[in-house]
Amino acid sequence: MNILEMTEVKKTFGGIAALDGVNFRVSEGEIHGITGENGSGKSTLAHILAGIAEPDSGEISFCGTRCRISGPASSQALGIGVAYQDIPPLRGITIAQTIMMGREPHNRFGIIDDRRINEEAGSLLRAIGITDISPLDYAELLPERLGKFAGIARAVFLGTRLVIMDEPSDGLDASGMEKLSAIVMKLKNNGTPVILISRNPDMITGMCDRVTVLRGGRAVRTLESKDATPDELLRIMGTARAEYPSRPVSPGKTLLALPKRGIEIRQGETVGMNCADDARKTEIIRSILGIEPRGSGETSIFGIKMRTGPPGSATRYRIGLSQDERKLRCAALCVTARKASAYARVEHSPANAGERFLPLLQGFGLGRGQSAETETVIQNLFTPSQILGGRSHSDLIFGGADVVIFDEPSRGADEAAKVEIYNLTAELTARGKGILLFSLDVREIEGMCGRTIGSAERE
Repeated sequence: MNILEMTEVKKTFGGIAALDGVNFRVSEGEIHGITGENGSGKSTLAHILAGIAEPDSGEISFCGTRCRISGPASSQALGIGVAYQDIPPLRGITIAQTIMMGREPHNRFGIIDDRRINEEAGSLLRAIGITDISPLDYAELLPERLGKFAGIARAVFLGTRLVIMDEPSDGLDASGMEKLSAIVMKLKNNGTPVILISRNPDMITGMCDRVTVLRGGRAVRTLESKDATPDELLRIMGTARAEYPSRPVSPGKTLLALPKRGIEIRQGETVGMNCADDARKTEIIRSILGIEPRGSGETSIFGIKMRTGPPGSATRYRIGLSQDERKLRCAALCVTARKASAYARVEHSPANAGERFLPLLQGFGLGRGQSAETETVIQNLFTPSQILGGRSHSDLIFGGADVVIFDEPSRGADEAAKVEIYNLTAELTARGKGILLFSLDVREIEGMCGRTIGSAERE
């Protein structure tokens, strides 16, 4: 029996067809993957099932009954739970409150029972194998990779009949992927169907019973797991796997030296660091930028000793930054790309600017050059930043920077966008720039980087 049937579902935004007559079915107890390039309609399909958007036309049947999902409440009433791709955590509430929001238990006086909230959320986390976060943790203080599991736990809590996970593997390392796979298998063994949405065909093929490929807003083909190889999925999507550019044979002189961290960046090279510890990675980046002390040993750029100071001081040393969790933590999403780029060139700031302006810098470069160097991706500097895609947020990097820090640059990118990212890094190194690349993708580190370094211990 089909738990879900979507027939000729259409949805347009501003005259652009996000879904163009999609036909899609999910059977009871199956893990069904949806893949496609960015813009193919994957998230729109999830938003319709979550009640965030209503289709313009078409039919939806759930458990054999035709239904209208008019909002999140009606979706949840059907037993559909959704783990969203890019939803920042609510501040000031715990993981338990996040999971139970809208379904809080009350005591006999009609007051929300915090003790039961914590107990029930804790039991749910343990039941699906999430043991490294506490229901009492505050959501906004967790690393994003752990906060993602809180979102998945809420989806499982609400999804008594169907669980949808939109890009659940984003930002996860190998151990996180194992945990995700275990959760999905537990749901399958309990008879709960799961829709896994991902642009990553490698992740999809490893978990799903069937895979549907979206292309141009249409479901072009559904394959059984035995036929859904990554290469076949990419072929149906009409794209090729991104290839890594060639690396320069002999890097030039040293641009940046940070002895305490064992970091040396030279002209024309990309140096990789696979750092799963978010706190350690942030500390390293802040040390390079001079926002906090760099530890023992002299830190230099072009042989000149660097001083600790506010983020704006990094412009003097021509250091550029494109940081992960841009949409999650950036405070400048409602301004244009042009204005957002200007924030990074603040020269004179009060003493606490390091803390106040760091969120504004995430996703935006710190050098003095112009965004025109990435004009092939950012066509309009007057476009509001929040409507730029994940790839475009990574492109607000200024050509004036001599050292560029890339933090998970290909996260959120499909294969076509990865080609652009890799070509951009190759162009920068060809012009003598030095790049420090943080990535959880070991293959990306190996393919992009001439050298890899470890993260030195704190003092």
